[in-house]
Amino acid sequence: MLLGNVDSTAISIKEANILPPYNFNSTIKRVNGYITNSICNEGSKRLINVSKHSPNLILINNIVGEILDVECTVIESGNYNLEIIDLLGNTTIIKEWTTDSTKDKFNFSIPIKNLDNGNYFVVMRTPTMRINKKFIIKR
Repeated sequence: MLLGNVDSTAISIKEANILPPYNFNSTIKRVNGYITNSICNEGSKRLINVSKHSPNLILINNIVGEILDVECTVIESGNYNLEIIDLLGNTTIIKEWTTDSTKDKFNFSIPIKNLDNGNYFVVMRTPTMRINKKFIIKR
């Protein structure tokens, strides 16, 4: 993966195995929230953005009746919001909050009695990302 002309590229590594014939002798240092690692053929630096985990949005029950329960995992400080979007693109902001990232999980119970049966999206907007999850209202 090449970085291009940006400071870093967001990647998630679940597992890594170094297999022969490669010799993995490198120095890994953490500097200003980044890991620097010199392992490419030319010896140039590669940057990997460090985080404890990825931001996430979990719907506790996907077929919803009266209450939409969501769990939001955050990794960065700033302003967040939750939106519900119907299939026509109509958007309603249902929750807004600010965090300094000392707390990384937030749980919300959102009343949805005023929405009709059907397919919807709940969207969590972070300072730098947008995470979408589809849910169904069926009463």
